[in-house]
Amino acid sequence: MLRWVGRLLVVAYLAVVGVALLWPDGRDINRLFVDVYLVGRNWGVRGLGPEDYATLANLVAFLPLAFGLVVGWSRVKAWVWLVVVVALSVGAELLQRQLWREPSVIDVVLNSSGAVLGTVLGWWRVKVSERSDRVGS
Repeated sequence: MLRWVGRLLVVAYLAVVGVALLWPDGRDINRLFVDVYLVGRNWGVRGLGPEDYATLANLVAFLPLAFGLVVGWSRVKAWVWLVVVVALSVGAELLQRQLWREPSVIDVVLNSSGAVLGTVLGWWRVKVSERSDRVGS
């Protein structure tokens, strides 16, 4: 079951976040973060600006992908998935340049940090699942 949840997460991720990362007009993405900021402010969140929401989004953007790959295809070493996800982050930034958006090294660092966290959480979840399977056998 865990494997299928991970695979479903990867498919959902690619559909939603892939569109956002490759959206040709960066102004639309920036406007989205302004809208999120305004909603947060209306809900009483203070001290965060649109740039902070963009930073948080970059930090968690590749986390579910890394997690889903690690748990969905657990026979592949977790570090391999980490390398793949970091390479995808770099590739997305380079492709954004071709789409006339501004690529950012900071975005790659934030995306990669999220990928590390997703990989570690996925690896941990797989290990916990394997242990419970052995204990239950």
